[in-house]
Amino acid sequence: MHFLEQYALVCGAKIEKPFIWQEFFPIPFYDDYIIFHPISKPAKTYDYWADVLWLLNKNLPPTTRILRIGAKDEPNFEHCINIQGQTNINNIAYLLKNAKGYLGTDTFSMHMASSFDLPLLATFSSSPISNSGPYFGDSSRQVLIESPRNGAKPSYAFNENPKTINLIKPEEIAEKFLNLLSFNYKNEYKTV
Repeated sequence: MHFLEQYALVCGAKIEKPFIWQEFFPIPFYDDYIIFHPISKPAKTYDYWADVLWLLNKNLPPTTRILRIGAKDEPNFEHCINIQGQTNINNIAYLLKNAKGYLGTDTFSMHMASSFDLPLLATFSSSPISNSGPYFGDSSRQVLIESPRNGAKPSYAFNENPKTINLIKPEEIAEKFLNLLSFNYKNEYKTV
């Protein structure tokens, strides 16, 4: 059962499409950007985003920018415009509504992106997609990559050692995201 369905059942609430107030956030471009949110709980935070971004940077048009959102104390990434710590939830809603796509992990912003029916790619590790994946949006516009976990069951843990999310290959994420955005990319790299 999806977590949202469980919460609704326990609370006796009806599930409806969410609404969140959007608040303008100034950026010098408004039509060609991707939202990138790479950090979540430790078990959900993928360690090879820099490799994914390197592949995307080589294959995205130069006019397409990647806006990196998150908390103020999170690290910057190359190949991004790092605006973490400068936005609130309402700014993020505004940015997501106008973005070309979402790339990141299983976070609140991923669920918000699905409510806007944005093309999205999200990674999952300690909880399965069936429990914590996007509840809203067209599933044909969503690429959800779950760690193979070497055949083990989900841990639902805050921390994992070793982190099962790192079993996902960076080139798989880049190829699937570029193809989701209709760039017809064929990967030429292989992680060893």
